Amino acid sequence: MKNFFSRHISLRNRLILTSLALTGIPLIILVGASYSLLDTGINIGVNQPLEQGLNAALAIADKSYQENVNRISFQIVNLSYEPELRNKNRLQNTESLLKSAIRSNDLDAIELYDAEGALIHFVCKSGYEDQIPMTDRDRVIHGLQSKFDLVHRSGSENRILKAGKAIENGHGQIIGMLVGNQVFPEDYVRNLNEVQIKSQFYTEVDMLRGRYFVHLFGSFLALAFVVAVAAVIASIYLARKFTEPIGQLVQATHELAKGNMGYQLQRLSRDEIGELMNSFNRMSRDLEENRKKLIHAERIAAWQGIARRLAHEIKNPLTPIQLSIQHLRDEYNKGNQDFSETFSECTETIIQEVDGLRRMVQEFSEFARMPAPNFQETDIGSILKELVSFFATAHPAIRFTLQSTDPLPSIEADAERLRRVLINLIENATHAVMNRSIKKIRIQANYAEGDSTMYIHLEDTGYGIPRDRLERVFQPYFTTKENGTGLGLSIVDRIIQDHNGRVTAESEVGKGARFDIQLPIFQKRE
Repeated sequence: MKNFFSRHISLRNRLILTSLALTGIPLIILVGASYSLLDTGINIGVNQPLEQGLNAALAIADKSYQENVNRISFQIVNLSYEPELRNKNRLQNTESLLKSAIRSNDLDAIELYDAEGALIHFVCKSGYEDQIPMTDRDRVIHGLQSKFDLVHRSGSENRILKAGKAIENGHGQIIGMLVGNQVFPEDYVRNLNEVQIKSQFYTEVDMLRGRYFVHLFGSFLALAFVVAVAAVIASIYLARKFTEPIGQLVQATHELAKGNMGYQLQRLSRDEIGELMNSFNRMSRDLEENRKKLIHAERIAAWQGIARRLAHEIKNPLTPIQLSIQHLRDEYNKGNQDFSETFSECTETIIQEVDGLRRMVQEFSEFARMPAPNFQETDIGSILKELVSFFATAHPAIRFTLQSTDPLPSIEADAERLRRVLINLIENATHAVMNRSIKKIRIQANYAEGDSTMYIHLEDTGYGIPRDRLERVFQPYFTTKENGTGLGLSIVDRIIQDHNGRVTAESEVGKGARFDIQLPIFQKRE
């Protein structure tokens, strides 16, 4: 996990995450503790046993009320099936039946209505005449029309329980309605109302408790959110403040890696990081100064080496030229009859040496003033086939092999200069294998699907290059040939670099040498 964070998360993000963790974890703990304290504090103000007792009492009262409803409804239903009540013509003569029903069924009053909702009889116990009101006519009409049983409470303080039942004759027709009444005692109703009021009070308190808790806890959460946002902003600001100088230092090291030795940083602070930036600026200035001195020294050393090499290369042909001229003069002074033959031999030697000097000067001039390449889309496959065919014809004793991916993609190159590179490498290979028993030169050209690089490999079965010389093969004026100028492979390296490519050499003495070239594949521009 540590390696993952260090590799995949930047320093700035790690500082931000660390700061958020240091702020967020205590904040989460504080929120949880506040939730628990608020819940406990609010619950302390509510007497739960009392609330439970009130709810139990209210449940008992409701049960008692329901039992009374069931009892009265049952009695009224039974009474509605009396034959006298099921005969419409005899309803007027049922008062004695209703009084008897009051005595036998423990009802306090009975109301009898006809099919139009008009009151026929009202019978009640003694003393209840003024306490029991008549049933509302709309309720009676509604019950007659819908055949609904009426159950409701009325009167002062809802002391009276009414239960009604529609009366049907033998043909299922509604001919009237019976309404039974029971009056609850005042103490019972008063106590029941008090229990209901207190239960409702505690219910409201419980609801308010939830709202109060939500309000307080919501306010605390809002405050915690503000603190968290402030922590995020502060973390981002501090992380940026701390990492911006480090980021500049990283960018500065990249500039140094690119070769910009004189790159300078702008000091952002006067702390330790500021001192580090000052130290970097001093180091950068020193590196730039040393680089200039090194370049100057390298230029002097290079020109000294070139001068020595040129002096040596010029001196070598001057000796045979001088000797040839002296020989001509001696033969001329002697008056030798074979002077014409001697003249021809000496002038041929002079011409060859002068031609060698001319080639050396030409190669030096090309190496010193190599023109910029003219990049175009180039078919490297065709160039390789053409050169292999040409050299195979010119050197039939050598076995040439060309292996390539089919088809080869085009590359972006200067075709003529790239042709010169390949000719130089193939010519070197032919010279290397000329005196070997096995004369083979193999050229490979390939690329991987999706890759942007072309790879060209040239192998020979020559003697090879000693390891102590292998590292210097691309240096100017270094050669292993007896008559070489030492500029051929230097020009090859220069041309490949101009093509944004790379050329390397490998060798094993006694088995041959191998040159590897990497070139970018042509990319079509939109």
